[in-house]
Amino acid sequence: MNANLWKVMLQLSWPAIIAMVLYGLNAVIAAVFVGRYIGETALAGVSVAYPLTQISVGLGSLIGVGAGSIVCLLFYLRRSLV
Repeated sequence: MNANLWKVMLQLSWPAIIAMVLYGLNAVIAAVFVGRYIGETALAGVSVAYPLTQISVGLGSLIGVGAGSIVCLLFYLRRSLV
């Protein structure tokens, strides 16, 4: 891996950036439809639930990235020992 670090980081991070933007747009569009067609009480419920879903997505990403890093490191160590 002899490429520029910033270039490689940008190439590898764009899928996650796009996914987070789409997730945010989904939440905004859902809030608009819920508020317009169902009512204020349902919009309040969506507004209360959204931070909880963000926390669960954040924890899932934390565990997934951490586990992926550990597995990658173990594969590297296993390959270098053989």
